[in-house]
Amino acid sequence: MEELKGDLADELIRDLHEARLLGNDAVHLGLVYSLEEVADVAEMLVEMTELLYVQPARRGSMRAARQQRRDAHKSGQV
Repeated sequence: MEELKGDLADELIRDLHEARLLGNDAVHLGLVYSLEEVADVAEMLVEMTELLYVQPARRGSMRAARQQRRDAHKSGQV
């Protein structure tokens, strides 16, 4: 998780550590968390996935589409 510093906000890194602790507590200590606590962690994981993978892929796709449009215009294919 520390390797994600710079890619994610510090607050989200802390939340990832909380997610790890929740999993460890549940598996190793048998600690039961509330539905709301687990849902909060799940929502945070979705947010992290969106920030790390979905948004960059979307931006890359749009960047490529703009470049393709510029290239087509330059070659008179528009």
